Amino acid sequence: MALKVTTTAPDKRVEKEPSKSKAADSTWRSLGSGSLYQVSDLDREEAQQGTNAIGHGDFQRLIFGFTIVAQMVLLCHTNVLALITNPVDHWCRPPPEFADMPTVLWKNVGIPVDALGRYSQCRMYVRPGGGPNDTETIPCNTWDYNLDQELKSARSFWNLVCHRTWLLYLGKGVFMSGALLVVPFMGYLADTEGRRPVIVGASFLLLLSAVASCFTEAFPVYLALKFINSACASTVHIVTVILLFEVAPQEYRTFYTGFGSSVGAFFGELLFAVVTAIRLDWFLLQLFVMAPTLLLLSATFAVHESPLWLLTMSKLKEAEEVIYAAAKMNGVSRIQAKQALERIKFEMNKANVPFAPAGPSSLLGPGSLRGRAAAVFATTFTVMLTYYSVIWNPKVGGSLLVRIISTILLPPTYLVMYLALNTLGRLQLMLVLFAMLGGASAMFGIVTYAKPSELSYALGIAAKCVASALVPTNYLFMAEMFSSSVRSAVICGAYTCGRIGAVFAAALSLLQQAGREDVAFAVVAVIVFAGLPVLMSLPETSVGRSTAFSASSDAKEARDLLDMMQNTLQPRRTKAKRRQKPTNAPQEKRRRKSTNAPEEKHKEKKQNSRARSSRI
Repeated sequence: MALKVTTTAPDKRVEKEPSKSKAADSTWRSLGSGSLYQVSDLDREEAQQGTNAIGHGDFQRLIFGFTIVAQMVLLCHTNVLALITNPVDHWCRPPPEFADMPTVLWKNVGIPVDALGRYSQCRMYVRPGGGPNDTETIPCNTWDYNLDQELKSARSFWNLVCHRTWLLYLGKGVFMSGALLVVPFMGYLADTEGRRPVIVGASFLLLLSAVASCFTEAFPVYLALKFINSACASTVHIVTVILLFEVAPQEYRTFYTGFGSSVGAFFGELLFAVVTAIRLDWFLLQLFVMAPTLLLLSATFAVHESPLWLLTMSKLKEAEEVIYAAAKMNGVSRIQAKQALERIKFEMNKANVPFAPAGPSSLLGPGSLRGRAAAVFATTFTVMLTYYSVIWNPKVGGSLLVRIISTILLPPTYLVMYLALNTLGRLQLMLVLFAMLGGASAMFGIVTYAKPSELSYALGIAAKCVASALVPTNYLFMAEMFSSSVRSAVICGAYTCGRIGAVFAAALSLLQQAGREDVAFAVVAVIVFAGLPVLMSLPETSVGRSTAFSASSDAKEARDLLDMMQNTLQPRRTKAKRRQKPTNAPQEKRRRKSTNAPEEKHKEKKQNSRARSSRI
């Protein structure tokens, strides 16, 4: 059903072409559901000189804090299985007839020894205590564990050793597949039903599944719950990042989007360093790592619907409610918010030709939108493949000292990233980080092959820092490239491709465990450098805090409304060469006298002077 919007025109109007005067003079226009409008560069610039309906304050800060929590929760769920399944010393359990034998004696008579003099962990003699020539062995299906380590690792609880070790990789694959299969659908829901219901629903489901996973005893049930955890944690994180981008004022957009993910990642790494150092029992460790999930209950009051999305979808009633609530939180008077809302309605109506926005289904059709979406899918795959290859490397993630050093280096890394985002273009910084990451990966593989361990540790830390800076930069780059009607679908699709990259990283980790880290990182370096031409095919979005261009051809013709929602509360600045005498002077004069008569009288004199000059 079409919506009818009646607005009061602003002080001045942009001159329209004669052939379109009828559409231009109309003070209202029916808005089809989800419709956007054509906009010229002049319209966009004048909208940027208008007013902001919600201002800046606690409304954005609450969502910023929730974004930090969501990122930290995602990292906790991603790493909890690795944290609770540290290697544990084990050996084959003796058969019943040897059950009462002391462990040391059982190892002497029942466990074979390798060339280095170490007892086998996965094989035992067929006939324990046989003669010196009776060396036939078999794999075992039950194990005993070192009592000092048994409670420190869940491997002993689920017997994830020897030929059952593959279940650990299955768990990692199940977790990645949760995001892989569910997040694209949730992104579509966020673009069609709204950001807030998706975030709140996923948060509560994640809380329930996280509590259940802490107390389950069956490993298949645990894997099923990990699938749900992955889908919900990824959904909450990625949709919250999109929401934060849409509510952030333009001058704070880089700060919020850049640090929203970065600060959460830092707190997550700090938490992992602490729990690795104190070495809790695996059950307590799991509870400790899962505890930040409780903070997602704050979604009920911290998360609001995106006013930008509501306006984009022409849900003006709901948008008005959110705008007034946000303005109140930010200390903006209701009168100012109402005036700004009227300005937004007018800007929505004054375009010449209605335009149907590109919905999520448009990504499947031909055109530049599909091409750019495919390109960001490929680059995100590369980013996450490299990121997980680095953090899952034993030299980077397995050493407590390296983990502490890399955690200490994260804050200066994010600070440099923020300064670069305010100086360079998004694409420029992405290219620089890609080149650095590819070079660090290649050097890491070469140095690992040559075996100078100290240098390989340093290169691993450097690669982790670069990859950590690349993740939020990539989010900001994608968010600026696509309009609100498809932003969630594109970024969620890209996140899914990133999870595919993580699955490939898990496959490459098998090479690392086989002692061929050099080959694994050579493959990573080749993929990163192959992604550079794909990245170069994308256009620049912003340079520092300035918008460089309208990222898609559809966006050049359609109003993205982001400009109108991210302006200051200052009055519009007059620009003489873009002003014209109002079409309805008596009505304009009465309205001006009711607001600010002296200032409007001065403006009217200037307009009359310009009109006389034009007639001469």
